[in-house]
Amino acid sequence: MHRTGMFGGGDYLHKLISKESKRRSIKSMITDYRLNSTYDVVFSTGSLQYLPRKMRDSCFQNYKDSTSYSGVNAISVFVRKPFIAKAPDA
Repeated sequence: MHRTGMFGGGDYLHKLISKESKRRSIKSMITDYRLNSTYDVVFSTGSLQYLPRKMRDSCFQNYKDSTSYSGVNAISVFVRKPFIAKAPDA
C-alpha cells in the first residue's frame, strides 16, 4: 500500500486520495501532527501560511525524514498575484 501524508486541501482531496486511488491518507492540523511513518508522497497545499516560522525547520525535517528514498514532497503556498484579476464571484 502506498502512503500519502497530506495537510490542507480539504475534505475533497482527502476523500479522493483515500477512495479513488486506494491509498492511505492523513488529514490533520499542520501545527499539531508529526509524521511517524514513511510515505511515498507528502502533499500540502494552502496550509503552510498557518505554520509559525519557529516551527518550520522542524516540520520540514520531519517531512524529509518521513519520505521514502524515491518519494516526493509536494508543498505549495497561497501567494498574492496582483497581475491576475480576481474572479467575478470573489
